Formats: sequence, C-alpha cells, structure tokens
Amino acid sequence: MKKNDFSRALSVVLASTLVFSPVRSLADDIDIFTGSSAGSSDNPNILIVLDNTSNWARQSQQWPGGLAQGQSEVAAIKSLINDSGLVDSGVNLGLFEFVTSGSANDNGGFVRFPLGAMTDANKSTLSAKLDTIYNDINGTKEKRNSNTPYGNYQYDVYNYLTGGYSYSPNGVEPAPYADPNGYTTAYTRFKSPLTSANGCSRTFQIFISNPNSSGPASDDTANKTVLSGLGGNTNNIGLPNMTTVALDPVNVDYAATCQASGSCVTGIDACSDGTYTSCTCDATQAASVYQACSPSGSKRYGVVKTTALAAGGGTTSACTSGTPTSSALSSDFAACGSTSCTVGAAQASSGSCPSGTQRYMVQDAASTISTPLGTTSACYTSQP
Repeated sequence: MKKNDFSRALSVVLASTLVFSPVRSLADDIDIFTGSSAGSSDNPNILIVLDNTSNWARQSQQWPGGLAQGQSEVAAIKSLINDSGLVDSGVNLGLFEFVTSGSANDNGGFVRFPLGAMTDANKSTLSAKLDTIYNDINGTKEKRNSNTPYGNYQYDVYNYLTGGYSYSPNGVEPAPYADPNGYTTAYTRFKSPLTSANGCSRTFQIFISNPNSSGPASDDTANKTVLSGLGGNTNNIGLPNMTTVALDPVNVDYAATCQASGSCVTGIDACSDGTYTSCTCDATQAASVYQACSPSGSKRYGVVKTTALAAGGGTTSACTSGTPTSSALSSDFAACGSTSCTVGAAQASSGSCPSGTQRYMVQDAASTISTPLGTTSACYTSQP
C-alpha cells in the first residue's frame, strides 16, 4: 500500500471510532505519517498506546452492539490492519499497554506487540492479540485498576523507544501477554525498535485514552520531580467547564412504513435536516390520536425531537444577612411566576448593600414541555 493511504485510514478510523483528536484535513494527516526526517524511504513507526485502565470495560459510551470502550478500540485497529488494500509491509506498527500485575506502584507499560512491518505474518499475530483483548476485556490480565497516573506509563514508552529499563518489570504479565521480542532481557529491559538502519524513519505515538470517571490519577511526587527538573510543566490540564440544561421534547414527524417491531427512529425524515439534537420514540400519547394501522393490533407512537432550554437567572433585589427562602423570590425574578426559583450562592459584588449583607443568586429552573407534532409511520405491536 501507499503510506499516505495508511495515514488516511488510520486518522479517519481512529478519529471517528475512538477517543481521539479531531481530524482537521486528510492532507494534514498524510503529512503527519508519511515521509521521514531525512528524506529516506524508511517505514514510519506508529506505536499505538492503549489506556487499559478499568474504564475501557465500560459500556456507557453507547457503542453499537453494546460493546465496551476497549472492544470498540481494538476492533477498529483490527479492521484497519486487516484491510489488504490499506496496510502492508510499508508501515511499522506496534502495541503498548499498562502493566496489569504487581502493586499499585507498578504503573508502567509493557510491549504487547513490538514495532514491526505489517507483513501478512505480523498482521496475523497482531490480529490474534487484538482478539484476545476483545474476548477478555474484563479479565484481570487485560484490565488495570482505575485511578492510575499516566506519567510513568509514558516514561516506559520513552524507555521502549530508547532501549531503557522497564519502570515496572514486576507488573508485567509474561508471554503470551508481553512479547519477549520487545525486550533484550525479559521483562526488565526493552529492546529498542530504533536502530542505525532505520534511524531516519519517523516515529509516532497514538495514545488512546478513556473517559475520566474514576481516573486517571495525578502523577506521583517522584515523577513530577523528574519532569520539573527537566523543565516540564507539572500542572494538571483541567477539563472544560460544562453547563447542564433542561431538554424540551417535541413530536416532529413519523416514520415511513408500518411494521410489527424494530427501531421507530428509522425513517424519521425530520431528524435528517440538522435542526434537532436527536430523535426518539414517545409512547405518552393516546393511541386514538394516531393514524389507523395495519395489521390489526399494531399502532403508531409519537416521535419527539430534543432541544435545549436555557435556564434563566438573576439576583435578589433585597440585601440580606442570611439566605432568603425560595418562596420570597417571586418579586425579584418575574419568570418565577410560571416555573420555580431556587436560591444560589451569595454574590461577592453586592452594590450598595449595607455592611454584613449581600444579594443572592436567583436561578429559574427551566420547565419541560412536550407537544405532539407527529407519529411514526411504522406500526408496532408494542412500544419500540
């Protein structure tokens, strides 16, 4: 295959299927993976580094078929490498994971599959390893505990590429999990995949992380001290601030055909115009409002769109030394006449309030409104 074909596939499949950075353009992605720093034709080295902490066994990401996060990740990688039109011996690929044994302090990594050209034989070997992971995603030798820091894991990525000593040799599960070909001494010292013969090739790491619930933890003091001594920034990168809003379901359309079972979302034309956040089925409306159905015994269901309602806000007009009750707020915030109000935090800047008093935030709780606009055109014998 051509290397830019591989880079296109790798960037598109991983970016759209895994937790990965957005794809800016195919041209940019091709530039990332192809070529070499000195213009030689050496294969690019691409090391896929998996976050196999416990969150990769979660199913809360709603992957098709109820797959766990980690299963979707390895399935995407397997699909890519087994496409003979995309991947061949012109690319070196490797797989790296967190250690899964030892103590909690054994938080380095191990070589699951050493960087190597994607020949048919290596494809078969890597594919089998991916199958093992997929079929035992909850196994103790595949899944590491949660709340594990990334620092020493990344340190072992560096140790592998430079042929250094493993940070957590006691945490490595021996073959068939760790690959002895990735070590000069199993499993204390890595065997670097970089040699004088391929010194001009470009080397990349693709780190696939998982949701932040229950992890990762902050790096330990020793790791931070070393990083700081090298001039690195040890501050944690914060997550973006999120706002919770109420959702307004409204019936918008109905599906295309009558059927006894199936997904009523199929055929909802109004959801395809980009106006609505998502479409679901609604069984709250009486069956009598729906069109007649055939066969007998089946009926249509309301289809609702989901849009966001922003909650209003304001502050109390009165200054007080203590938090006022919600019932006293209707005169301060007009929208409370139709919904409800809650009292928030005291405001630091309270204008002309006397000393010792302050104004408080007033929050209008948004209501939920459901208005039927249509039904499924498919007929169902029970709620889909």
